[in-house]
Amino acid sequence: MILGFDTLDVANTKALDPETTLKDIGVTLTKSDLVNAGGEVKPDEPDYEEVTSLEDLNNLLSGDEPKVYAEIKQNMSLAAKDRIVIAADKEVHIKLDNQIDCAESGFVVENGGTLILSGEGTVQTSNKSTAGAMIEAKGANAKVIVDGVTLDAITVNGKANNYAYGIYLQNDAEIEFKSGLVKTAYGSCISTNNMTGSAKIIISGGELYSDGSYALYIPSQCDVEIKNDAIVQGINARMGNFTIKDNAQIIGTTLTEEDYDNIGREFATSGCVWLGDTIAVMAGTYDDAHGTNCSFNILDNATVKSSFRAAVGIYEVDTKESQNIEITAKESALSTSDAEFQAVMVYDHEYIAEQAQAAGKTYTPVAQSVVELNIN
Repeated sequence: MILGFDTLDVANTKALDPETTLKDIGVTLTKSDLVNAGGEVKPDEPDYEEVTSLEDLNNLLSGDEPKVYAEIKQNMSLAAKDRIVIAADKEVHIKLDNQIDCAESGFVVENGGTLILSGEGTVQTSNKSTAGAMIEAKGANAKVIVDGVTLDAITVNGKANNYAYGIYLQNDAEIEFKSGLVKTAYGSCISTNNMTGSAKIIISGGELYSDGSYALYIPSQCDVEIKNDAIVQGINARMGNFTIKDNAQIIGTTLTEEDYDNIGREFATSGCVWLGDTIAVMAGTYDDAHGTNCSFNILDNATVKSSFRAAVGIYEVDTKESQNIEITAKESALSTSDAEFQAVMVYDHEYIAEQAQAAGKTYTPVAQSVVELNIN
């Protein structure tokens, strides 16, 4: 149907003029317009300009157009200081059909900039440090959408001593991961920083795997939504509001008894701590002006499963302040195959003190977090 009309009288229209006015029904079509099966007028996809080098791409990005459409069909290499920068208030659509090899970071999205990265190509990094990520969204209102692309931080250097991140959000940045794949070693697939409380993460599909860490590391009071058929390999959170729904799966980490981070050794660590539980919450470790609450709402057919330690582990570290932790889920959504643990575990001060003493550490909690479990 077009604008409420059941039929289109083709006999009374003229399709030869580049801009034919259908006066009988009040619709204007151009050559670039399509009418889909539902009868709606749908414009053609914008023309993407093919680029074959970093120089060509940067020249295109430096133009005056507020929207840029670029297609990368040839392999591209970025040296150590090279970046693909999305400037403030610019919306950049990039189709990646081949591969971008990064020595350090790849894409950097500045304040107010938007990157829409699609295609079947791969962004691959040889960086092994936490100093950069394949995509960095750096400031207020910076936004990233990933649809179909693979971000690979493990193939070049393998797992050993490899701490490169996939996507890193600073301050109030946003990411929507629609489809595709992220692979990392000891770095997280998506991580935020602790500067503000307004970052937003939507994972509406695709797969995020970290071979030695957690796919998500969230140390900020941000909103995280994981939905549809997305697969995420573990979450390490200090705070944040999480909604996991539809058929989303949070699957267990690859950590074992030999290589996980014992809380007694690492309770004072400020970064991602590899605790083994599929969802691991470290409570009361940050004193944050933006709030420190942490909630998980696990809905519909979403599941959290573990083969090592608990499906959800809450560590009442409390070395900074008290914190409110709330977990809401159906009992059937949470499971572990580790016979020594229950699906949900709350590790209290006594447990952490015992672990710390065994590790030769001094542990002194200064508050008491409040844990509310709504498991039914």
